[in-house]
This record gives sequence, structure tokens and C-alpha cells, in this order.
Amino acid sequence: MSNQNLGQRLSSLVRMAFANRRSSRRIAVTLPIKFAIVCQQKGVIIGKSRSVNARTIDISRNGISFETNSIQIDGLHVSVSPDSNIYKLLELEVTLPAKGIQLKGLPLRYERNTDTGKFIVGLKITAMPPEDRKAYEAFVKEKMNAS
Repeated sequence: MSNQNLGQRLSSLVRMAFANRRSSRRIAVTLPIKFAIVCQQKGVIIGKSRSVNARTIDISRNGISFETNSIQIDGLHVSVSPDSNIYKLLELEVTLPAKGIQLKGLPLRYERNTDTGKFIVGLKITAMPPEDRKAYEAFVKEKMNAS
């Protein structure tokens, strides 16, 4: 194997290791959600989009991946802004079988699914009301035990 091929292989392995460094096991589950994009500057909300429908791809204790038709709503984009003064988060309404819950999260990544043309958004959960957290964790535990 040439040095160039070896370097490319090592680089690929390092990228895969970093991509799979999640601390929580993910469970494939499809749930209906609604999400809105919120932009803040110095703790003050400077913009909020309307809520749009999407669906989860997988969930974990600490995060959610979901699929959506659009990553730009009402002129706001889900990506983290290069302007470090603007902080973006997403507000989600997740429909669990037992009850609907609300949470907030930080979008960590997005990519286009080349097969469907839809976008996959990866979100780190940052806030959730205690009762919703209890319901969410019970649901995640139930799904983990079933798989």
C-alpha cells in the first residue's frame, strides 16, 4: 500500500471514530415532531421561525436525529451561525405514544439525504421540563429494552 493510500485510510478511520463518539446508544424510532428555529443574541431572542412538521430517525438520552424537508424556515437556518454573537437552538414538540413533550436542543450537524432529498439534522438536547424528561427517558429505556 502506498503512503498516500495509507494516509487516506488512516484519515478515514479517524473521521469515523470521531463521528461515532456518541456517549448514548441511539435507538431507531420514527415519531412525529414539530420544530422551530430560535436565534438569540446575548440571551435575547432576535428571531423565531414558525413550527414545521418533521419526523425522528433515531433518539438517545442526549440527542435526536430527525428528517425534514427544509433547514431554512422564515429566513432562519438551522446551522450554527459563523457569527459567534448569534446562538441558534431548536425548540421541538415530540409526540411520544403516551404524551407530547417539549424540549430545546443545539443543532450539531445537518446533511442532505441524497436518496430522499430531505435533510437529516442531529440535535443535542439541552433543556426539557422535568415531567417531559421523565416521560422521554422512560420511553428511551422501554425502546432500549425491546431491542
